[in-house]
Amino acid sequence: MNTEHARLARVARMLLAVDSILWAIFGVLLLSGAVSMGDVNAGYVRLMGALMMLAAAVLGVLASQVFRGWKVVDYAAVLVVAASLVAFVFDQIGWIDLAVMLLHVALLAVLIAAIRADRRTRHVGVTEDG
Repeated sequence: MNTEHARLARVARMLLAVDSILWAIFGVLLLSGAVSMGDVNAGYVRLMGALMMLAAAVLGVLASQVFRGWKVVDYAAVLVVAASLVAFVFDQIGWIDLAVMLLHVALLAVLIAAIRADRRTRHVGVTEDG
């Protein structure tokens, strides 16, 4: 792993971990009733809280496993972050949503840059050896 890829991989892991922590906090706040979703069914609130906790768990696993040699995990991270950006488009966007969207845009950019840096390293390595 070259230094550019290693640096980008560390940043991606850190941003995924921050994202995981944020989703967990939002999920706990929602499930505890500390934050209201307005005039919606209590079952819907519990479902959304549970989905937020699930998202936190998935992002936590990705944070610990991304760029550790399994390309499927690297691409899964890109897919998960991109899908969450799409989900934000269909939400009522407040300032918290906007901040999390910006985090996801930065995270997506770092993930893609790290994958590209890894590809460049592998391509150059094959050319030099072959």
